[in-house]
Amino acid sequence: VGLIIDDRGNVVLDSCSEFTDTRILMTCGESGTTGTPNTLTQLDNTKGVYLDIANHIKSKYQNYSSVKDLSYFKTSGYWISFNKLEDRGLSWLIIVITRTDKYLDSVHTANKYTIICCAAFCVAAALIAAGASIAISRPITNTINQMDRISCLDFSSDKQRKKRFLSKHKKTPSPEEAAKKAKKGSSIYEINAMQKSLSKLRKALCSFEKFVPNSVVKDILAQDAEASLGLHEQRATIFFCDIEDFTTIAETLHPESLVKLLGDFLQEMSVIIIDETNGTIDKFIGDAIMAFWNAPRPVLNHEEMACCAALNCQRKVVYELQPKWAAEGLPQLHVRIGLHTGDVRIGNIGSRSRINYTAIGDNVNIAARLESLCKFYLVRILISDSVFEKVSKRFVCRPLDRVIVKGKSRSLVLYELMEERNNASPEQMQLYTLQAAAADLLFNSTDQDATLAAYNELHNIYPNDISIKRVTERLRLLYGTPEWPGMEVFDHK
Repeated sequence: VGLIIDDRGNVVLDSCSEFTDTRILMTCGESGTTGTPNTLTQLDNTKGVYLDIANHIKSKYQNYSSVKDLSYFKTSGYWISFNKLEDRGLSWLIIVITRTDKYLDSVHTANKYTIICCAAFCVAAALIAAGASIAISRPITNTINQMDRISCLDFSSDKQRKKRFLSKHKKTPSPEEAAKKAKKGSSIYEINAMQKSLSKLRKALCSFEKFVPNSVVKDILAQDAEASLGLHEQRATIFFCDIEDFTTIAETLHPESLVKLLGDFLQEMSVIIIDETNGTIDKFIGDAIMAFWNAPRPVLNHEEMACCAALNCQRKVVYELQPKWAAEGLPQLHVRIGLHTGDVRIGNIGSRSRINYTAIGDNVNIAARLESLCKFYLVRILISDSVFEKVSKRFVCRPLDRVIVKGKSRSLVLYELMEERNNASPEQMQLYTLQAAAADLLFNSTDQDATLAAYNELHNIYPNDISIKRVTERLRLLYGTPEWPGMEVFDHK
C-alpha cells in the first residue's frame, strides 16, 4: 500500500518512504485526530508523484470522493491504482504506487535473453540453411553448367578444365584417390541420379559427334529443332583423299596393325581438315576421306583453305607419319588428293529414321575423278581450273592437261598443286615457269610446231615426269591431224 486518503483529501497513511522522509500516521474518527493532517500537495515529494496524483484526481474527478474504484493511470515511471474502502462510516481511498521498472526489469531481462536466443537461433538456422543450400545448389549449378556446355558440344569435364591449375598448385592425386573422387557424387539421391544421367548424355552426344560433323550438330542444337530431310544449293570446295594401293597393303597386314595404321592416318588428316582449316568431313569411305569447305557454315576463301589442307596432309604423311610407321615396322603410305570447286547440293538425305549430312551432285563426282587421275598423271594433288582461278596468287600450280572426266561433256584444265609461293623451292618455280609457258601454247595457240617443240624441250629436261610425258606423246601422235592438240577423255572412274 502506498497511500490511504480520506474523502476530504487528507493523508491517513503514507507507507511510501521512497517519496517522504517521515512516515505519517493519522487516525481519523469522531473524537478527533492524532497528528497533523496533510494533503498530497503538502507532502515532501521531490519526484512530483503525489502532485501528479492530486492533479489527476482534480482534473478527472474534481474531488476525492468521486474517484472510481479499481481505476488507474500511468505517470512518469509509475503505475497509480485506486481502490475504494468504505466501512463503518469511513470512506478511504487506497492509492498504490508501483514503479514500472520494479516489475518490468525481469520482463525486460527476459525479453533481452529471448531476443539474444532468437538472434542466435536465427544465425544458426541461417548458417545451417546456407550450408544446406550450398550442398544442394552446388551440384545443381555444376549440372546446369555441364548442360550448358553440352548444348554447345563442349564435352570437357570440370576435371579437365582444372587440370592446368591442379598441375601448378596441387599435388597430383593418386589413381586410387582420383577414382574415389570420380565416383563421389551428391549426397542427395535425386541430384546424384541426375548427374549420372547427364554423364550418360555427355558420353552419348560425344559419341554422336564422332558420326556427324560437329558444326552440323551445333547448328541443329542452336535451331532448337529436330533435324529434317532437305537439301540446299551451296558453292563449296570438295576434297577427296585416298591411299595409294591400300587394298594390297591391307591384305599383308594383321588386323590390329591395319587398324593402327589406318587410325593414325585418319586421325591426323581429320585434325588438319577440321581443326586447322575449318573443313567438314562428310564421310570415311574405307581408307578414303570426303570433305568439303563452306558448309554448313561459311568459310572465307574456302578454296585456299582446302589447298592448305591438301598440302598439310601431304606434309604430315611424308615428314611425320612415314618415319613413324617405318620405326614401327609398318608399310609406307602415299596419298592422292583431288580438289574441285562448284555448286553442290548439301543437306540431310536418307530416311525418316536415319539421315546423313552430305554433299551430292556432279561437282562432287568431279572431285572424286580428279583424285583418281592423280594415278594417271603420277602426281599427289590435282585441282581443277575452278580452284586454280581463286588460289593462283597464293599457290604454285603448274598446268598439266585439258581433260573430260567420265559423266561430263565439258572439258576442264588440270593443275598440280605444288606449294605455297612463299615456300616454293627454286626447282619447283623453274618447273612451274617452263610448264606454264608450254601449257599456254597448248591451250591457246594453233601453232603445232611451236607447241610440240616446247613440250619436246620440256620432256628432255624432265624425262621422268609422267604428266609431261603423256602430253608430249599425245602431241606427237596427233601432230598434223585435225584432232590436234587433243585431250584426254576418261570413260572410267
